[in-house]
Amino acid sequence: MLIHTLEGVMCAQPGDWIIRGVKGELYPCKPDIFAATYEPVPVTRSPPDHTGSRSYDAHLWDIRMNALEEAAMWHDKGAEKNAASRNDFNRYAEDVEDRQAWRALKDSEDRHRSYAAAIRALNSPPTSEDAK
Repeated sequence: MLIHTLEGVMCAQPGDWIIRGVKGELYPCKPDIFAATYEPVPVTRSPPDHTGSRSYDAHLWDIRMNALEEAAMWHDKGAEKNAASRNDFNRYAEDVEDRQAWRALKDSEDRHRSYAAAIRALNSPPTSEDAK
């Protein structure tokens, strides 16, 4: 997953932690660096109970959901940008470079949409099926 940071675009790999900087920006963090720097807080897969009392787990749930939604929205914007850019190229052009550019933008748009959908799936509250 690509993450836009203050230092530029960084790539998060499976297993990396996604951490929030002091200005609200997101950064990927390798597991060994995370373990040496931070103390992990256990997070349950349970959403807040909405009974009026907010637990620490509910607060962590909200932080996680907001971070995931921000990432999904970034991918939505990337997909929209690629879709708009494809209009500059002809899918059926005689020029091979035009067709390749169109295909590359379409592939990137599809990846952005897939990432956004996967992130939103992580962001959904657990169902009774999850408990089984």
